[in-house]
Amino acid sequence: MDNTLLQLAGRVEPKLILLRGYSGGNTDYKEAKKPKGATWTYITKDNLPRMLQTKEWGGLVIPEGRILCDIDDPDYFARIHEGLKRLRLKHVAIRTPNGGQFVFNATGSIKTQSAKMVTLGGFVCDYRLPGKGYIVLPMPHTEGREIIHADQEPDLMPLLFIPVRQYNKEKDEEKILPAIIGEGSRDDTLFRHAARVKEWNHKYRLGLDDKNRMDVLHTVNRLFCEPPLTDREVEQKIRSAEKIPPLSAQTQEWIPEEPKSLLSSLLKWNDIFTLDVRTEYLLSKLIPRQSINLLFGRGGIGKTSLCMQIGRAVAGGLPFGDLQTIFTPVYYVDFENPLAVLKERVEKIGESDNLYVWHISNEIQPPKLDSNAWELYKQLPPGLIIFDTFRASHLSDENDSRPMSMIMGRLKELREMGFTILLLHHTPKGNENTFKGSTAILDLCDHVLGLEEVKDLDGEHTEFDCQNLYKLGTRIKTRYDPIASM
Repeated sequence: MDNTLLQLAGRVEPKLILLRGYSGGNTDYKEAKKPKGATWTYITKDNLPRMLQTKEWGGLVIPEGRILCDIDDPDYFARIHEGLKRLRLKHVAIRTPNGGQFVFNATGSIKTQSAKMVTLGGFVCDYRLPGKGYIVLPMPHTEGREIIHADQEPDLMPLLFIPVRQYNKEKDEEKILPAIIGEGSRDDTLFRHAARVKEWNHKYRLGLDDKNRMDVLHTVNRLFCEPPLTDREVEQKIRSAEKIPPLSAQTQEWIPEEPKSLLSSLLKWNDIFTLDVRTEYLLSKLIPRQSINLLFGRGGIGKTSLCMQIGRAVAGGLPFGDLQTIFTPVYYVDFENPLAVLKERVEKIGESDNLYVWHISNEIQPPKLDSNAWELYKQLPPGLIIFDTFRASHLSDENDSRPMSMIMGRLKELREMGFTILLLHHTPKGNENTFKGSTAILDLCDHVLGLEEVKDLDGEHTEFDCQNLYKLGTRIKTRYDPIASM
């Protein structure tokens, strides 16, 4: 059982809850999977031996950084599982009586659980999210449920599992992508799915670029085509699909209902009470998830070193001092540091498998936020983007409210896609209590942090030294709970 928890929970301490199972004379499988009692009852690993002797079951609360994808179709589960193994994508696979479940590292882009969704791969899936859902633990008395594959550190959830829209049992086919067997059907099915992905991308604003769509179709081919087409044949299918009219015009795709009226699409005040949303922090009390954060401090105070260390902690789901983090991909966009300086700092801070550096020395340079190429950032899986520095990330006049409003508006687009943004910024000369630039920057960001050093008795600055004391906390503005300097 300890090994099972390690495979499923990863680096975090597992939280276990008691499930009804077949205790008390219950014989219904759906009821058996429900928590025992009106609220979750947490159990400890010390209690697990008792559960092996009873008919109660145990559930593992989905830990931060993980996501569970549930497929209620044995055929599709088996096909996808075999395909994931062939592609050497790391995952955990649990066989269930109704199909199976996959556990991946999460990107944070999925917000809804328990709703059946049509995925980019063409199959139907629903999701269990961190802290909100749980995994029924495979145990000797959980009939038909067993872990059949377990990599200790799963990969990020593949594009194939990205949800497109809610599944409609009455209007959709039972399986969006039929089982592909034989030479005759595989070409036609892959061709139709290439057109379907193209239409979905436009209709539901998925933000897929050509490479993303190509990757999806290559993976579908390798998972479902028997035998698979060559990569060249797949690309030919995609190019052909680009030239055909939308599938809905050919009645090969479910035609959605007419768009709702503007009024019906608005949030009602009282409905907000029922929304399952809450403020989460990538770094406890300091960096709210899915927000625009500005961190200011005088030049040379250590903003870069601090944020690189924060980025590494978040990317690994590791504590930062006494503060907890949420495991999330991190992108450090470096417009300023020479490569040699970057290498020196990376060596001092340590390794990380989930932190990516987009440096000005890259073949594809990080785009300026006021350029047309800024939408390249949308191609990244949602995570924490650190811009070092905000001033270097654009070519506009930072004192002009019009370009600053436009740039902050673009950052809001990234925020609504699931990104968390951290902007490193400077203070004006002679005033360390604020930051440079137009008031539009302050008006349109969500959370402002200040980094300052503790001055000596004479009120003088000391040279930067890792032994010196520094204060980091909320300054000037926040839409969240303010926190005093730490």
